[in-house]
Amino acid sequence: PAVPLGVHTLRNVQAHILDQLTDHRSSLEQRVSEAAHHSEETAVRRAEALLGPPLEEISRRVASELPELRAAADRDAAACRADAQELRAEQRSGAAELRREVAKLREELHVLASSVHRHETQLAGAEAAKIELWRATEVVQASVGDVTKRLEASIQAQIQEMASSYEARWGSFAELQAAFRAA
Repeated sequence: PAVPLGVHTLRNVQAHILDQLTDHRSSLEQRVSEAAHHSEETAVRRAEALLGPPLEEISRRVASELPELRAAADRDAAACRADAQELRAEQRSGAAELRREVAKLREELHVLASSVHRHETQLAGAEAAKIELWRATEVVQASVGDVTKRLEASIQAQIQEMASSYEARWGSFAELQAAFRAA
């Protein structure tokens, strides 16, 4: 059988949807990558913001109170180093947490990609079912058309038979009208 015009259109629509899914997939991968990069940059900035102000304050206090702080400079320097190490440890911990989140996002991306693939497969199955439904509809329409023609022929034959029976019994309608007018 010839391929109906609608199938060509459906194939074009399917191709367009597949292109959109591919574009969506690329866009999603790019967004995840950008989000991960942005998160890493934000964490670094946050760590810099946490480390920067305390170190600047300590430097100012040391410069302004240098005569009084000469004796305590070694002790304060040790305290600053300890604080810096703690902040670096926190920074490393934060970076490790971000890496875990990025890994989790990558896993979710894999799940999303699998879902997109599954939907592509289901869409192809739906297309095949639509074609089969279209063919079945054509068969039903042809059958209904045949039955309709037979019924019309049967009704027409019955009408002819009734008209012949009426005319045989009562005469033609024109004769009947003339008889009524005469009476």
